[in-house]
Amino acid sequence: MSLTRAVIPQVDDYCARPALPGRLVGGRRCAGLLREDRPNRPLVSVVTPVFNGGGYLAQALASVRDQSYDNVEHIVVDGGSTDGTIDVLRAHDDSIDYWISERDQGMYDAYNKGIALARGRYIKNLNHDDLLSPGSAAVAVGCFARHGDEVCLNSELELIDGSARSIERLGFARQVRFAPPFLHPSWYVPRAIYARHGLYCVHYRVASDQEYFLRLREAGVPFVRAPEVLASFRVGGMSSGYGGVRESFGIFGRYVGWPQATYVTAVMAWKKTRSNALHALLGQRAHHVVAWLKRWRFGER
Repeated sequence: MSLTRAVIPQVDDYCARPALPGRLVGGRRCAGLLREDRPNRPLVSVVTPVFNGGGYLAQALASVRDQSYDNVEHIVVDGGSTDGTIDVLRAHDDSIDYWISERDQGMYDAYNKGIALARGRYIKNLNHDDLLSPGSAAVAVGCFARHGDEVCLNSELELIDGSARSIERLGFARQVRFAPPFLHPSWYVPRAIYARHGLYCVHYRVASDQEYFLRLREAGVPFVRAPEVLASFRVGGMSSGYGGVRESFGIFGRYVGWPQATYVTAVMAWKKTRSNALHALLGQRAHHVVAWLKRWRFGER
């Protein structure tokens, strides 16, 4: 599968898009309340895509609202939910900077919309069922102050279950050969990098973040690791199926090579199969059991 520059959307493309008929909007911006990027207090924009995610959304909203850093805006992009998501958004209208609800082409289309709407110097993508660590934005701003705005930032992740209980710390040490870990839920990306290298390719429904990482790496954009965990990732959801494995084969073939892509996707498929089998047997406990087995195998506490 080839990937050409023509299929990579640009920030300006999304800025020029008209609202779809029936779009709903809300948040502080609608009342004329705008947060500003200041030289000594950079604005951080958090972008949250959601579709029928009312069950977890309030927790994600609270994790952004409760940041220790005081210059954070929150943009929520809903894909036309039919559950209670709109009610949750309206209930938090005074703490969300801007939210929209209209049909979209999936999660990465929603990310792209949110990035185009963001006013911040640094952008953090946060899924509706994930959580920001309390000091996440402050740590990120400090890292950019030290390393400049030509880098992207990532960190280890705290994996949590459906009840937000900790499962394990996901780091960079144990990785699949040819597939360096990128841990997208932890990323902070300067808006200037999105402007220069484009947005997420909506052709990929599950693994576009992987393509974006490899695209940036090919372009020589460095990633800096933060000294603290920046986000918690809730296991399950779209990335737990096989769609990402199929897409990864084409992505790695394009950027790394087809023999390496075959190896990487075979390992990924095996891990998915093992995880699904354990989940069918043990339910929610499966994630905790796998984490315990990893600690036992590698001698970790």
